[in-house]
Amino acid sequence: MSPEAIVQMLRGLSGTLFDPGIVQALDGLAADERFWADMATADPTLALANSPDMFEDRAMTRGQLMAASQAFSQIIDFRSRFTATHTRGVAETAVFLAEKAGFNAPEQDQMRLAGNLHDLGKLAVPSEIIDKPGPLDAQELAVMRRHPELGRSILLSVPGLEQVTDWASQHHEQPGGQGYPGGLSGRELSLGSRILTVADVFTALREDRPYRAGMGHEATLRVLDDMTAHAALDPLVTSLVHEHHLELNERRLAAQTLAAAEFREFYSGLEQ
Repeated sequence: MSPEAIVQMLRGLSGTLFDPGIVQALDGLAADERFWADMATADPTLALANSPDMFEDRAMTRGQLMAASQAFSQIIDFRSRFTATHTRGVAETAVFLAEKAGFNAPEQDQMRLAGNLHDLGKLAVPSEIIDKPGPLDAQELAVMRRHPELGRSILLSVPGLEQVTDWASQHHEQPGGQGYPGGLSGRELSLGSRILTVADVFTALREDRPYRAGMGHEATLRVLDDMTAHAALDPLVTSLVHEHHLELNERRLAAQTLAAAEFREFYSGLEQ
């Protein structure tokens, strides 16, 4: 698809699937030939990150940054119908738990950014691994397990997102030290990182997957409790899930239902 066709398609979805401000920002970038040259490289994210002169006059407000993170979450999730709503569910779950843990409004905004971007590194994971219905072999698992550190390397190139980067890139770490990629444990993991880990697991358990239906209330809590007993999850955060489970799941379900509608609208737009 040509650059002109891509921009025209996105303009047609402005105000419905995509924030008009983001589409307008893309119009500005699309006029620059360097943008499309970087997009054509083997690693477009790295190429764009290494071209700060393209963005130095395009400072983003907090609202624009949030909209951009949501757009990236759609890019991540829409690669597969099996993950089309996962990131939105994780972000909403993480914000809810952060609120119940006493995080203030700016910290909750940071948590939403981290939730939206926690799987950013999966853009570098081949689709055949993302879509594989069965267990991954050792080599595939090694590739998949690189996504947190790949996401971290991308986010570290954005000034001011240090806290968000830590939370997002540590969502597979575990309090007992058996997680990845860094094997962090104990006080090395902030409460924000522990919240995002629980949010990721909770959302994965409750949502449908190609090999199983989403788990119900009791089964989900049993799995969370078992993982907590083995130091895979933080007991404080797990207790918040127990205390607010019904409301938490309603928030997750509402967010993922909206994301599913956006996913269907996106692909129906491509078919026109």
